[in-house]
Amino acid sequence: MVDAGQRELAARLEVVANHRLAVVVADAAAVYPVRIDPTFSDANWSALGSGMDNEVYALAVSGTDLYAGGWFTTAGGVSANYIAKWDGSAWSALGSGMDNGVNALAMSATDLYAGGQFTTAGGKVSANVAKALLPVDTTTTVDSSANPSTYGASVTFTATASPSAASGTVTFKDGATALATGSLSGGTATFSTSALNAGSHNITAEYAGDVKYNASTSSPLS
Repeated sequence: MVDAGQRELAARLEVVANHRLAVVVADAAAVYPVRIDPTFSDANWSALGSGMDNEVYALAVSGTDLYAGGWFTTAGGVSANYIAKWDGSAWSALGSGMDNGVNALAMSATDLYAGGQFTTAGGKVSANVAKALLPVDTTTTVDSSANPSTYGASVTFTATASPSAASGTVTFKDGATALATGSLSGGTATFSTSALNAGSHNITAEYAGDVKYNASTSSPLS
């Protein structure tokens, strides 16, 4: 999309209602008239996995995730009752979903709202409207009090999960071997040991996630 001065303008498509799309243009300081390039071909389309087994009535976007609601019970070959998420590469279910069709979806921050003809959502009684709190992505890092450390000496590993409000447990591993599991407090968990064998180690911290926050694993500390 370009203006009369041949300046390219950023534009995007938005779903404004069932069966309606809007072209949103960043036209600040644009010189009118603005020309929309109508060039579009079959090569511009791509499939989202194998799709659904029935109609999709509503879409909502959060970050890089696309949420779909409708009358389907499978999405991309995965069982998904009337609501599903596309993460850019695969479809997944949102818990047990609904017991009947979803006609509308809306996002507000990390809340996903759904309306439709269902009476339960996620196994809970929810007549025709429901809200799902979408978990927030996290990052986890691990540090050592001494690296390298002396054989037989005590070393403390500290795992830090971000955002710091994340709760739950962290498992410290040496390669595939679990060393200890600790609970987060203020976004950190620690583990001390003097029992590491001589030689190199690949220590990671795996945050298990909770209702509000997604799981994540640190890069290896060697």
